[in-house]
Amino acid sequence: MEKIKFEEEWNELCPIYLENDNNFFQIGTGVLIDIFDSIYLLTAAHIIDEYYKSHLGHLLIPSENSFIPISGIINHKHLKNNETREDDKIDFSFFKLDDKTIRALHSIFKPLKPHQIRFNYDYTSNMTDIIKKEILTYRHPKNSSKELKNIHLIDDKENIISMNNYLIKNMIIFAGYPNTKSKTHQNIHTSEIVYYWGGSVHKKTYEQYNCNTQIQILSEFGKHKALDSNFDLRIPPKPFGISGGGIYKIIRKNNSFDRELIGIAHTYKKK
Repeated sequence: MEKIKFEEEWNELCPIYLENDNNFFQIGTGVLIDIFDSIYLLTAAHIIDEYYKSHLGHLLIPSENSFIPISGIINHKHLKNNETREDDKIDFSFFKLDDKTIRALHSIFKPLKPHQIRFNYDYTSNMTDIIKKEILTYRHPKNSSKELKNIHLIDDKENIISMNNYLIKNMIIFAGYPNTKSKTHQNIHTSEIVYYWGGSVHKKTYEQYNCNTQIQILSEFGKHKALDSNFDLRIPPKPFGISGGGIYKIIRKNNSFDRELIGIAHTYKKK
């Protein structure tokens, strides 16, 4: 029986850099989508705020040879006097990229198509299965990893189908480029996508954080460990830098699995 795993990176994700006063560093992530005969770069509004704060700075993304300024039409909600981005529970901005930027994009990037995007769905959880919930929130990561490996090792078809159905319904993935994975060596800049797997939460949790289930997406993640696509334990980096990255649900595609973009990430609550 096939387990949920992905062999390739999700190349719609793009690191975003800020260049200002001879300083150059990664500040966030963006998601490239191809809709309405145009290419858009979606990200978090607080990432764009840094561009406006820098005055003479530039937002850059990777090209084939170096980095290029993001150019095109920007849609961004500016903060009012005495307003902070924490007051903005949408925290979303996007670029409609111009032809020059599109032509210069690094060939590794593959914007998502409309069939890979879904922004109108109820992502809350009504499930109460404690064992399965532990797998997604990693409260007991060693037990979760062992259980997942065992059901595949013995080819327990009934449990594999049940577990896959549960993961498809309840798993939410936040993906992006954490700052800690951004490295520079001999003027060569590298970064790496990290995938944070978590579980959907009950409507009461949305009420607790004063969030709207039709606008916001909440997910609960583990504090210390995470599982990779082979169900092995990993210590994930702190998710700073994935702001503007994608929020995904897993879907079935013929005899395999794919992802759908369901939102844009912007806030990490440690507790």
